[in-house]
Formats: sequence, C-alpha cells, structure tokens
Amino acid sequence: MICIVYASSVIKLLAKEDLEAILQKSRVNNKCDGITGMLLYKDGCIIQALEGKEEVVKATHERIMRDPRHHNMITMLKIPIEERQFSQWSMGCPDLAKMTSATSPEISQFLSNHAPTPEFYSAVPGRALRLLTTFRETMR
Repeated sequence: MICIVYASSVIKLLAKEDLEAILQKSRVNNKCDGITGMLLYKDGCIIQALEGKEEVVKATHERIMRDPRHHNMITMLKIPIEERQFSQWSMGCPDLAKMTSATSPEISQFLSNHAPTPEFYSAVPGRALRLLTTFRETMR
C-alpha cells in the first residue's frame, strides 16, 4: 500500500454545495477502488491524503493532477505504508466551520485567517500528514 499527500489551490473558491458534491462522488469512487483518506479545504487551499493499493492511488492522484479546478499542486509525501491512517473513511472531511477552538498548533494554524499555503506544507515532509491525522483524532 501507499499514501500520497498533496496540497493545491483551487482556481475558483468552492461553495459548501460544490465541496459536498465533490466529496459525495469521491466517496463512491474511493469505496469502489479501496481508497481511504481525508481532505481538508479552507479558503481555496486543499490538503488531501489518499491511501490504498499503490497502482490505484497513483492513478487517482494523476487524475486529480489533471483536474482543471486545481493549480499549484504539490505532492508532499509519497510513502509505502503497512497500515492505513484513515481506514474509517472513504474520504473524511471535517466541517471546519464547526471548529471554533483548536486543540493543537497544527489545527490552529490551518484555521487561522492567514492559513498556510501549499508551499508551507511541502517545506517539511510529513507536516501535512501530521495535520490530517490531528484532524482525524479530533473527529473521533
């Protein structure tokens, strides 16, 4: 198995309904493909982890890279894994609007008015995965 974490910016900010439609389609596709993961979206910035069988995850990642809604896409992590970090979700996405107080520096920073860019997360390998797993823990 493999885990790929990427960050990107969207060409046009997503309305809540647009994000829900993307998540609904992703959840159906990911369940069929055996992919699990998590997606964070705030103010045009996307951070996503995809995990599963290597060939399927790589194909999904490549398809996302070709999606014209993304730009400045940066692959931050591509590592083999023995067990899934997001096994409970075909595509988890926390409702950031409901998070008013953060319990960790990673979440506080991401939710701040000046949320970091994809470049910030790509500067330190594992930073984005740490952010995603911190969100996973708060959702339990």
